[in-house]
Amino acid sequence: MKGAAGTQAAVTFILIENLFLMTVPH
Repeated sequence: MKGAAGTQAAVTFILIENLFLMTVPH
């Protein structure tokens, strides 16, 4: 359970990170 929740949080963080990088030019 704990491992699955950690994986879900990691995947969500990566998705948000990708959206941020695509939205904000640098």
